[in-house]
Amino acid sequence: MTEKTLQTVAVDTDVLYHLAEMKDCMQLDLTGRFFQELEYSPIMNERLCEHELENAPETVTEFFKSDIVQKSKFIDKLKPSERRYYERVVKDIYKRLKGTDYPHESVFKGWTKGKSFGEVHSIAMCLLFQICIFLSDDSDSKKIERFVNSSMGVGNKIIVLTRKDAAANLPKSAFNRKERQKLTYKPK
Repeated sequence: MTEKTLQTVAVDTDVLYHLAEMKDCMQLDLTGRFFQELEYSPIMNERLCEHELENAPETVTEFFKSDIVQKSKFIDKLKPSERRYYERVVKDIYKRLKGTDYPHESVFKGWTKGKSFGEVHSIAMCLLFQICIFLSDDSDSKKIERFVNSSMGVGNKIIVLTRKDAAANLPKSAFNRKERQKLTYKPK
């Protein structure tokens, strides 16, 4: 039997928080199966892990402890040209999204919650490493997708999928109706 090749996909914190809200003993199994059936290997930008998961509940951190989601470890390994590219892309995307300059001198230091930094850094990571899919339930991600793909002149395109979009790609036999509802539940 040959092993499936998994596609690396970037994942946003909102997706993990929503999946963690299942609050049942099958949450890890269901989430692991969700990514396996999609043939996805999810990774989260290390800047998000550092700044948006610092006080995360155990149900969220368990995704990392169980190796369902990986934490990226690229920032310290970037070549100078890659650092400049990443910094330029983060600042460009942020300015296009918010209409103002990035609020910190360096994109590698400082973080402001509630300013779409997670989405911006995740998509910059996608562009740097040619990761084509970003899983996010945040509406700003779709906005970024539109202008990155239409006007940034980058070689690879970004596809932003919500959990519901991704679940639509699952084989019908992979999950029963109740499991699909749990995976795509949108909190109010």
